[in-house]
Amino acid sequence: MGGRGSYAYPHSEQLKISNYLAVQSEIQKIQEIRARRMIGADTGGGGALAGGHGLKRCACCQRFSLPYGSKNQVCPICGWIDDQWQNNNPTSNEGQNKKSLYEFRKEYLVTLQEGVLKDDEDD
Repeated sequence: MGGRGSYAYPHSEQLKISNYLAVQSEIQKIQEIRARRMIGADTGGGGALAGGHGLKRCACCQRFSLPYGSKNQVCPICGWIDDQWQNNNPTSNEGQNKKSLYEFRKEYLVTLQEGVLKDDEDD
């Protein structure tokens, strides 16, 4: 069992407070770096959030248009309802949206392409 000052296993060491504090400091640094990357602060954007403005990508149009942390919010660009189930299961039409993410994205891209073509014809 061991008493004060003896080790439980021959190759283990007792935890010293200085080692513990150093490890905790490293953990805190890693967590801070991870948090900065989440908002894109140290990478110039492109993390899960863009440029620190608190928006996340829409699963359909891939634009940073939805407030971070929101659920079932409608994307103002493409109209996709941010349903976590459908975002993770893109072929499913069971959720907030009547169509699957694949179907919705395909229609969005067709509509987007038609809009671009129409704009080109107007010029």
